[in-house]
Amino acid sequence: MPELPEAETICRYLAGRIVGDRIVRVRLDRRDIIRQSVVPFRSSLTGATLRAIRRRGKRPVIELDNAHCLIIGLGMTGQLLVQPKNTRPAPHTHLRLILDRDDLELRFRDTRRFGGIWLVPSATIDRGTTSQIDDPSNATGSETCPKPLPAGLEPLDMSPREFRDLFRGTRPVKALLLDQNAIAGLGNIYCDEALHRARIHPQTIVTSLDRPHLDRLRRSIRAVLDRDIRDGGTTLRDFRSPNGDPGRFQTRHRVYGKADQPCPRCGAPIQRTIVASRSTHFCPSCQTNPDSPTGQAG
Repeated sequence: MPELPEAETICRYLAGRIVGDRIVRVRLDRRDIIRQSVVPFRSSLTGATLRAIRRRGKRPVIELDNAHCLIIGLGMTGQLLVQPKNTRPAPHTHLRLILDRDDLELRFRDTRRFGGIWLVPSATIDRGTTSQIDDPSNATGSETCPKPLPAGLEPLDMSPREFRDLFRGTRPVKALLLDQNAIAGLGNIYCDEALHRARIHPQTIVTSLDRPHLDRLRRSIRAVLDRDIRDGGTTLRDFRSPNGDPGRFQTRHRVYGKADQPCPRCGAPIQRTIVASRSTHFCPSCQTNPDSPTGQAG
């Protein structure tokens, strides 16, 4: 599933390529990809200019000059592609926005249709105003987030104090990091990579982490995300930037998907377990668990 770096890669490309373009025609081939539209979808988009493109959590947000915005949920296989009008759309292309310059289209493609699109007033997209925040006692660590936008902190912008204030309760640290109402944009890959960099076991109970550990974890999250954004995201299967290029960060993964391979730091075999219902990879030597009697995996 595309996470923050992939969404950021998409937004940066689109911002430099199609901001200022006007939508002259809309072709919608599957109505069921529209999760919410507070105004008539086609007529509200036709004639609108793309004013700005930014990211919230894992989702690109396209601001229009008519006081509305498109929120793009990429799901597992969603892609936003900028392609010439005269090229044949790939299968499962469900929405095409025909633009007025350079003979281009912005196309939304989603093979499995777990993604979706919202057309909502721009005034509602500030943090929390479009979300129903879950009960903070929920300890499932679900990576699913309220629709259409999450309520959590942006990991590239959160202060040390804001980050430390999240670490309350009795759930494992990875479950907290996956919670989109706590931190918006982190998914399975980057949780595993950041925890390994910070030398923190994914099953460590959040209240077991002291201030030095938390400060190191916050810096590790930022370092992993910054590096991945520079590499254009991670492509394990479906992700592509809007010009069709795959990401490159998968070549830098230290632990994710590397069960039984040697840890790049100490050489111990990477282990796999389940945390918050998600496949989780860690080094049992570098990332000991203070909450386990053995100091290892729970």
